[in-house]
Amino acid sequence: MRLRILASLRSQILTFTSVLVVMSLGAVLLVVLLSSGQAIRNNIDEDMAESVQSFREAINNRRLQLVGNATVLVSDFGFKQAVASRDSATIHSMLANHGQRV
Repeated sequence: MRLRILASLRSQILTFTSVLVVMSLGAVLLVVLLSSGQAIRNNIDEDMAESVQSFREAINNRRLQLVGNATVLVSDFGFKQAVASRDSATIHSMLANHGQRV
C-alpha cells in the first residue's frame, strides 16, 4: 500500500512538473512569436518608407531632368521658328533629334 501511494505521488509530481514545463515552453514560444512578428512588421515599415522616399526622389530627379530638357528645346531658335511657321516636318524632326539626345 505504501508503495502504491509513493508511486501515485511520484506520478502526480511528474505530471505536475511536465505540465508546468509544457506551459512555460508555450508561454515562451508565444512571447517570441509575438515579439518577432512585431519586429518583422517594423522592419517592413521602415524598408517601405525608405523605398517610397527613394522612389519619390527618383521621380523628382527625372521630372527636373525633363523640365530642363524641355527648356533647352523651347529655347532653341530653330524650334521656335519651326513652331511659328507651323513646319510640322521640321518640328517632328527636331523633337525626334532632341528625344535621341535625352
